[in-house]
Amino acid sequence: MNTTAATGHVVLRGAELVLSTERDAACVVRCLACGAESESAGQHAKAAAVWAVLHAHEGGLEHGQFLVTTWSHWRVRLRCGG
Repeated sequence: MNTTAATGHVVLRGAELVLSTERDAACVVRCLACGAESESAGQHAKAAAVWAVLHAHEGGLEHGQFLVTTWSHWRVRLRCGG
């Protein structure tokens, strides 16, 4: 497997396919005590982090443990130009 540094594309040897990210990564934070969730945060998770601190401040420290889920969208395409 080769990674093209300039583009971040992954090229499998002998294959004419390229895997690339489609959009910026996003994340959501969920309180483990009550299940409340932040809104989806884009590339910078600062908004989700601020939500978590404010949620713990308002609900007490029993609302201070969170599950953070991060995702990104990938697409496989035909490789251009040999």
